[in-house]
Amino acid sequence: MASTPTPAGDGSLDFGQAFRFFFEDPEWVKKAIIGGLLYLGGMLTLIILGAGLLLLAIAAGFMMRLIQRSWVGEARPLPAWEDYGGLLRDGIKAIGLTLAYMVGVYIVPGIMIAVLALAGGALSHSGSEAASGLMALAILILQLLSAVLNLILSLYLPSALTRMTLYQRFGAGFEIRENIDFIRRNPKNYFLAFLASFLANLVAGVGILACCVGVFPAIFWSACVMGWSFGQVARHDSFLGQQVTAPAPGV
Repeated sequence: MASTPTPAGDGSLDFGQAFRFFFEDPEWVKKAIIGGLLYLGGMLTLIILGAGLLLLAIAAGFMMRLIQRSWVGEARPLPAWEDYGGLLRDGIKAIGLTLAYMVGVYIVPGIMIAVLALAGGALSHSGSEAASGLMALAILILQLLSAVLNLILSLYLPSALTRMTLYQRFGAGFEIRENIDFIRRNPKNYFLAFLASFLANLVAGVGILACCVGVFPAIFWSACVMGWSFGQVARHDSFLGQQVTAPAPGV
């Protein structure tokens, strides 16, 4: 168990290790089953009660611990399933950060599209075809803008989550300039981490389409690939290594 961070400084992310590290842990089956059950229970109870957010938050807290352990340089970076209260507290921050950014990308444009659709419907009934056409064009533009913002968010959000995790400050996730600078300093490694996450999500997505029993452990595994990969981006960022000096909790 590492007591102090040992950032690697400059270097390249081991792309293949992003997919191997999980299975090198001697307890990977147990950890995958627990993580998969959390995702399964979270999805089911999210539909029924909304309490699923708590289960999903625990899984998110696990990923944050994984980012910390990856950054520190643990040989076996998968955390143990323990300290569920701490995992929950950390995971709530991750979910809160994600939801806050999603409001701007999904909720605000969605409300605007709904308002324009209602206005367009009213104008079409009143016989104003030109105005109705303009409303339809505005809706299309908003939909395209929302798609572009969604792509930007998917590229940007891992940086915000990683910095929030390592600086141990919720506000660090909203330091947009610093989060973008983190990406700019590590373009190659950040791209490799994003690609590894994308491919892992793709594999998990195939499991969803196939309705396999192991689909939820596969989703959990893909989240771990993302956590490890972006922890490695931070590990190879010499600037971040100088800034974050306190021992990471839970490693």
